[in-house]
Amino acid sequence: MTVRKGSVVTFHYTGCFENGEVFGSTREKEPLKCKIGEGKIIPGIEEALLGMKKSEKKDVVITPDKAFGDRDERLIRKVPKNVAGVKDVEIGQVLTMKNESGQYFDVRIVAIEENTITADFNHPLAGKILNFAIEVMNVSE
Repeated sequence: MTVRKGSVVTFHYTGCFENGEVFGSTREKEPLKCKIGEGKIIPGIEEALLGMKKSEKKDVVITPDKAFGDRDERLIRKVPKNVAGVKDVEIGQVLTMKNESGQYFDVRIVAIEENTITADFNHPLAGKILNFAIEVMNVSE
C-alpha cells in the first residue's frame, strides 16, 4: 500500500540540523502515527511521506516554509514577570505557558529586567533548515 492523503502512517524519524546535530528522533521510542492530510505533522514530512510504502526509507531536507516557518522578531516580547508564573527565571530557560484558548506553548527567556522578562515566542526550530531520515513502518486506510 502506498501512502496517500487519508492514509494512516506509522513511521520513524531522525531529525538533524545542517551540521549533523540531532534535535529529535523516535528511534529509541515508539514510532509516530498520523493520518495524512490532518496537518498534525509539519508539511515537509507529510509531503515526503506521500508515495512511500511500508519499509521504505527516505532522507529529506526541509526548508522553514515547510517546517516551523521563519523566525519572526515580532514574536520576541516583554511580558510582566508575574504572567510567567515563575519567580526565579534564567536567561535561556524555557517556560511552558498557556494562552487564552487553553493551548500550551513554550517560550525561551532571552532577557530579564526588574519587573519584566523578554520572551521569544518563536518555535525553537523556526528559521532552520532541517534534515530528516524517515522510515515507514506501516500504512493503512
